[in-house]
Amino acid sequence: MANFTDLELLILEKESVTCADVDALTYEYVEGELSESIRGRLDTHICSCEYCQENLWAYRETISLARELRDELQPVPTRVKQNLRKALNERLGLSLPLGDS
Repeated sequence: MANFTDLELLILEKESVTCADVDALTYEYVEGELSESIRGRLDTHICSCEYCQENLWAYRETISLARELRDELQPVPTRVKQNLRKALNERLGLSLPLGDS
């Protein structure tokens, strides 16, 4: 028997799935982490719900754009890191090392 979360058990017991159910399990849905029975119930709702279709599209698009940005990140110059640490130390009374790390 599959291990279900409390939310998944509630969804299995419900007569019908709601938009809130889809919202609550969006990550698991997109990442393919749901059992076939849960995914099937969500799919049935999503197929007939424009709101959930748009939300899933927006979620997937956001993840895709975030991955693109992550790939384009440049390292922070050492001098900028040192200045930031110095400012945080002075303003917040921290003891961050000012070295290159």
